[in-house]
Amino acid sequence: MKLFVTRHGETEWNVQSKVCGRTDVDLTDKGRAQARALGEKLGDYKIDLIISSPMRRALETSRIIGSGRDIPIETDPRLIEQDYGIYEGVDRRDEGFLGNKRNFAFRYSLGNCGLEEYEL
Repeated sequence: MKLFVTRHGETEWNVQSKVCGRTDVDLTDKGRAQARALGEKLGDYKIDLIISSPMRRALETSRIIGSGRDIPIETDPRLIEQDYGIYEGVDRRDEGFLGNKRNFAFRYSLGNCGLEEYEL
């Protein structure tokens, strides 16, 4: 089994250098083009399933990558981006965000995959 992992295409908040976690923003035209390019690059690979965050930017990226192919897309809420709270929408260079960002995700549970929890 091969597993391909990708990030969604560019969003307006990426262009504006804003912190974006759970805020549901759309792709830009460039983000759509990035998704199309990846879909073309993966054209010869047999892909059985796409699993996506239900966030609009991720789901649209998934749909574009799979367009023209009969690939089912499932959404999984466990893939929703983390919540940056009061820092959602602030500049990524904001001193408060920079001072706190290492504390947002210091522990992740790996659930039932047989591995222990780890610290970043």
